[in-house]
Amino acid sequence: MQQAIAYRTENPEDRRQELAYRIEREIASTIQPPFGDMSRGLAQGLLSTVYDVAAEEPHPTRREAMEWFDKNYLQREIRHAKGNITQVVRNAFSVDDENEVNNLRRNVYRKIERYGLGEEVDLARPWKPKPLEQCVDENIYIPADRVEQTLSKSLAGYKDVINPVLYDGLSERIRDKSPALAEKISAYAPTPANRLKEIVQSTEGIRNYNQASQAFERQVIYDTLSATGWDKKKTAEYLGDSLRTLNRRIAELGIEEQARTGEQKQDNIARIDEFVQKKLEPDKPAIAVNEIERFQQLVREYNAKREVEREKKETKKKKQVQWKGIE
Repeated sequence: MQQAIAYRTENPEDRRQELAYRIEREIASTIQPPFGDMSRGLAQGLLSTVYDVAAEEPHPTRREAMEWFDKNYLQREIRHAKGNITQVVRNAFSVDDENEVNNLRRNVYRKIERYGLGEEVDLARPWKPKPLEQCVDENIYIPADRVEQTLSKSLAGYKDVINPVLYDGLSERIRDKSPALAEKISAYAPTPANRLKEIVQSTEGIRNYNQASQAFERQVIYDTLSATGWDKKKTAEYLGDSLRTLNRRIAELGIEEQARTGEQKQDNIARIDEFVQKKLEPDKPAIAVNEIERFQQLVREYNAKREVEREKKETKKKKQVQWKGIE
């Protein structure tokens, strides 16, 4: 596992606002503050905690992500085929030859044993109708104690403005409901694991294993490239690959053009930033000289203008004196 990395989406601010709305809604229904502004205030504090916890989750390497996909894809296909492994093989690998089906079926059974999916096969079969667990393991990403600490700290800001009895009741509900609230919010947290769930769900309609696997891997690499600012060296480090391997996978998965465009865009942004920086902080001695010269020029122009005005006034006074002498 590598250091955590935040996924950049097309509209990160929209995603943040959506998450804030969901947290506020969960707080309103679970904690039941007396007015909406308090729900909003508690939600803003908890939103920061959610992002902090998400940033602490390690980023999976490419191989770890692909193994995670392998298990979840197999779970999904077992359910679609109602536990019929032969049908899983036919759907996943588009084969009809019996010998090839048998060989691939042995490989699938080895994976079922490796991932501990034997019970999953039994549960998927129609003659053993039992409630199925969700496709992806539900891990609690946001610790209940951090939810309680954050909400209690935010609630303390309202201590002097609400009834003490009401305050104590809210404090008690926060203690009691924090575990349930943490579980609900964890499903929305912008963690790498939740992002992997989103990606694997996007392959739901792809039965063929190779096509689904490539679509998943393509998105994982693309997301990581985008999150690192299209820095291939950093991307390779996060994904646990060498730069050579990363470039090979980019070429094989057909995202060379996107990677090249992203690099160019990032390079343009860097150049613009450099240009703006130079404009904002130009060479100090040169600007000082220029400013002094400009100031001196303004003084000379001002003095010249005053001299012209003074001469006009003097001329006018002389004419007035002459007219008075004539009279």
